[in-house]
Amino acid sequence: MLVLLGTPKSTTQLVALTGQGLGSVGRHLQVLRDAGLIARRRAGRSVLYRRTDAGEAVVGAVTAAPEPSGPPSPTPTCGRSTRSR
Repeated sequence: MLVLLGTPKSTTQLVALTGQGLGSVGRHLQVLRDAGLIARRRAGRSVLYRRTDAGEAVVGAVTAAPEPSGPPSPTPTCGRSTRSR
């Protein structure tokens, strides 16, 4: 959701973009606000959410991270087969 807030958006817009319910979006926004990653402002009858400088830094770090190459390594099984016999 933090990535979606590159431009200010309302809760209604975020619900439409994510397909999540209003309550779920609201809880997610609250967690992001508590963490200082987003801020809100009133625009007429709407409340718009936007990324803070800290939120911009997080998105920048995540989008700049290199993609993993290839499939993940298999987890060792200590010599035991996981297949049923």
